[in-house]
Amino acid sequence: MYWKSILLFVTWPVLIFISLYLVQYVVKKYNEKLEHVKKKYEE
Repeated sequence: MYWKSILLFVTWPVLIFISLYLVQYVVKKYNEKLEHVKKKYEE
């Protein structure tokens, strides 16, 4: 039981870190796509 709580305590920051990283990645990709569309639209 004790090690389960430790495992939970360790997994949470990792999950949060991974989700933040993914969000950052998606936003970056989205911005690149948006810039590409803007350039295409301006021409």
